[in-house]
Amino acid sequence: MNKNIIFGKNKENELLDTEKAFGINEEAESKKSIIINIKIEYILKVMDNVSKAWLTHDYHLRKKALELLINSTSFNIETINKTLDYVGTICSFDSLKKQIVNQFGSLEALDISNKSNKQKYIPKGIILHYNGSNLFFEIIESLMSGIITKNKNIVKVSTIYHSFVLLFLESIKEFDKEQLIVPNQSIINWDEDDKELEEQICNSVSAIIYNDSSDKIEYLQSILNYNIKLIDNSYKYSFAVLESKHLKTNNFQNILINLASDICKWNQKT
Repeated sequence: MNKNIIFGKNKENELLDTEKAFGINEEAESKKSIIINIKIEYILKVMDNVSKAWLTHDYHLRKKALELLINSTSFNIETINKTLDYVGTICSFDSLKKQIVNQFGSLEALDISNKSNKQKYIPKGIILHYNGSNLFFEIIESLMSGIITKNKNIVKVSTIYHSFVLLFLESIKEFDKEQLIVPNQSIINWDEDDKELEEQICNSVSAIIYNDSSDKIEYLQSILNYNIKLIDNSYKYSFAVLESKHLKTNNFQNILINLASDICKWNQKT
């Protein structure tokens, strides 16, 4: 699938250029009032149906995704299946409700038309999710954060996972019966050597959630206007500390096996 999705519309075999990039924002502004007024309950119910579908191994789009990821990544089939299960889990009603309540206090806080809640949260606007090419479930996590907060989302994804994210958006479309969610989502890619286009896109959004290696953070900071919020979710170093008493009470070989499994499973660097 060689196409971009620009706010729910297929743009097959159309290369993104500076003129089309300007049109993305015009399209987003025209939908501003619609997305703000979507009931959070509706969003969660749609995503819960998406969750149930992706947790079913016979679901037709999951089967397509499995075949696609087997052929395009270095992950084995067991790891891919476990990750697709996780994709389903993070979209469930309970998972999303818990996330919203933890961050905003209640579901009603995201419904500005609901007068029973005194504290309201207004969507930021257009969010660019700038994703790398390591973990495909991170792309979905980032997109979901934008959907549940009623922002208009532009997902910049690597060539490797472009088709996978298109399949995920297609699954949302299946259950978004009122077509309220999908028209606010864009899946795009561009040539990163085209600095003029990249700078234009990055400066035409309200915020950027950056999910990739830290190499590009300084560059983005240098080209962004002062009013563009940059959320740095770049990969960080992590440390595992084992106390001596833990080593004494556990099989050391099992500890090494579990540690190696965690590192190798996600192609992490040590």
